[in-house]
Amino acid sequence: ALCARGWQYLSDDVAPIDMASGNVLPFPLSPEVRQYPRPVMPEVWLRTLNKKRVTFLAGGVCTEPAPVGAVVCPVYRPDAPAELSPWSPEECALHLLEHSWNFPTHGEAEVELVSGLLRRVPGFRLYFHDGDEAAALLGIEGRLDG
Repeated sequence: ALCARGWQYLSDDVAPIDMASGNVLPFPLSPEVRQYPRPVMPEVWLRTLNKKRVTFLAGGVCTEPAPVGAVVCPVYRPDAPAELSPWSPEECALHLLEHSWNFPTHGEAEVELVSGLLRRVPGFRLYFHDGDEAAALLGIEGRLDG
């Protein structure tokens, strides 16, 4: 939905960040979207492979590192309207560290790098149930750069 609005695809579930440069590195594996007709999937459904591969138009995939402009944590909430809320640097840092593959190895150094990133860019939580609605909200917010 974001690509349909002029954004470029960079990554799906993993977004590697070069903390020295502040750039997110492309990790453009083709995403797959779960196909399920109801808003809430039973847990057993999450383990099935009922997915459809997403295709992109020419130029829709980013192949170069790009500066991090914001950190957005999407949170799926069935039957709730899309809502973009500022997230405190502390809460955002905890979330990033909890999901960082490097934190167990780098510990305190990783905390410093994540804290430095969040001093430079804002953090947001994006609550949504519909991807198109969420993408429209991100577009309205000026792509989070101000």
